[in-house]
Amino acid sequence: GWVDSSLPSLQQSGGNGGIMVASSATAALWFDPGQNGTYVAEFYGGSEYNFQTDGTSGDFLMTDPQGDTIRFYGFETTIPQAQRGQFKSFTDPNGNAITVTSHNTNGQIGEVQRSATSGGVTTTESFLYTYVGGGNNTGLVQNVTLRRKVGSGNWSTIRQAVFTYYDVNQANGNQGDLETEQIEDASNNVLDTSYFRYYQPGEANGFTDGLKYYVSPESYARLAAAVGNPLTASDSQVAP
Repeated sequence: GWVDSSLPSLQQSGGNGGIMVASSATAALWFDPGQNGTYVAEFYGGSEYNFQTDGTSGDFLMTDPQGDTIRFYGFETTIPQAQRGQFKSFTDPNGNAITVTSHNTNGQIGEVQRSATSGGVTTTESFLYTYVGGGNNTGLVQNVTLRRKVGSGNWSTIRQAVFTYYDVNQANGNQGDLETEQIEDASNNVLDTSYFRYYQPGEANGFTDGLKYYVSPESYARLAAAVGNPLTASDSQVAP
């Protein structure tokens, strides 16, 4: 249920060919089809954007008043289901781009790259995605690695984010709920841990999969110092 605000996506909306652009868990724009591949904003919030289809590729293009353009994959049946409507690239008015450069066989993003040139030297950053390969949480994001190279040099890992999820019959969460996010350095040393707990079926004051506790990295360190293992602490121990 989490949304990556750096990777907005499209969803088909209703039966009239409408499109919804989801940019965060609480922000979305709706567009209705117009004429000749153009779309019209349903509400005022989207009226400042130019939203249309690319007749050649089938992609969708959304351009803001500053000239920034986000390109999304279309919904053609010739591309994998997981890839349809997903982020493809972002380009600013100066031509600087953030681009998805690969997908896995399921159509999920494999790599995103961005680059900038200064003094004739180009620095490229890459975000590599891997996914849970088996079990009940197959397909969820497992790792995102930020790496960087200068010119034609070798890649160097800068940071990585490692995600774990609750499985069936676990306390404090339900299958597929995000349990921890750990930020690691290039040598896999854990720098920060964020921890999440959720309401389970039948619990009072919440709903199944609803977020109960978010423990920030600073709070996680304090909790670990107080109770030892935060993952097995009681709610009454976590709450303070």
